[in-house]
Amino acid sequence: MKRYRTVHAKPGELKVAYGIAGAGERPDVVYAYGGEGACKADGYILGQALEGVKILDGKTLRQLLEERGYDIRTLRVSVKQAVKEP
Repeated sequence: MKRYRTVHAKPGELKVAYGIAGAGERPDVVYAYGGEGACKADGYILGQALEGVKILDGKTLRQLLEERGYDIRTLRVSVKQAVKEP
């Protein structure tokens, strides 16, 4: 039985990875945000880009990748907020 990690993001970071959201959850694509500027709404943007918006033939990016033989369990995306100079 494969063990999946809980997906966590650092402060100011958005992260998308295949894993679990918490104890007892089933593994799937998880969106995490780390606070200090990164918020749930920012995670929603990534979620919509990957699984919400139909981009070709009425299919989402996730569906298209899986159809073409990509293993969605290897998906990892991490984005950090830029440091603003005064």
